[in-house]
Amino acid sequence: AIRSFRYPVQLQIKDRLVRCLSRGLSNSQPDSVSRWDTCIRYIFFDSEPRYYPYIISLLLSTALPRLYKSLLNSLGNNNTGNNNSDLDDILESTLSLFDSPAIQYKQLRYLQSCFIDFNYQLSSLSSSLLTYLLQNGYLEHPYKQVREQVGWLLYFASRSLFPLEKLQSGSTSAEIPTSAFLTNYVQQCVNRLGQIASSSSSSSSTPTSSSTTTTTDTNTNPDANTNAKHFIETMCYYLNGCMCGGDVMLVSPIYFRLIPSLLLCHNFNDKECIAVVSYACQLASW
Repeated sequence: AIRSFRYPVQLQIKDRLVRCLSRGLSNSQPDSVSRWDTCIRYIFFDSEPRYYPYIISLLLSTALPRLYKSLLNSLGNNNTGNNNSDLDDILESTLSLFDSPAIQYKQLRYLQSCFIDFNYQLSSLSSSLLTYLLQNGYLEHPYKQVREQVGWLLYFASRSLFPLEKLQSGSTSAEIPTSAFLTNYVQQCVNRLGQIASSSSSSSSTPTSSSTTTTTDTNTNPDANTNAKHFIETMCYYLNGCMCGGDVMLVSPIYFRLIPSLLLCHNFNDKECIAVVSYACQLASW
């Protein structure tokens, strides 16, 4: 309905909507997250992202404020369709709450709605998002509820990168086209899993009675060991998203490359992590 008004009036209404939606999302309680998620899905339903740049900006700025700010700077602050001073106020308040796992969980879940409904129309944003999550430690996040949402976000962002226009009817999984970016991205994840698996194998083969100093990083550094465990779990959530998302054929290039590396990590010295890996592989085999 906003499009029926003159442009200055549109901006005023958009600013009010952003304020109202921001207040509702930030104050949402755990038992109402699914309702607000549904609200966002209804807003985006059967539409295009060009009609809702101000809402996409709001969701991105609250979930990943530093990524949003870098994208805004690279775009010259002119492409959000919004009053940037209002979003800057929201951004500043978000940065002060960035370490709260409950808030991160909510905002990451709300952000997923953009990629669920707009899919390939946000492919350029998906590339920036995937790179940011990998380079800024989100795949090794210390909180499980946040890692789970990151895994789902990885799946939804990856799905938007498949060149569906090249997909022909009757194609087999071996003929599914993939983007060069996504291929390289998954390979980086596989390389990281390979390093973890190699460290686990070498540590398990080292005699416990030996006093040698030839040990791996994951043994000598508790933080490295914890980060490795968290990374494996996030990859399992990523794999689960690929399995449960209903696009198994499209994402087959992802899980065909992740599963062997996850199986190698089965020797990782953590029972909880092994259980997660086992479940993910069982789901994939089914």
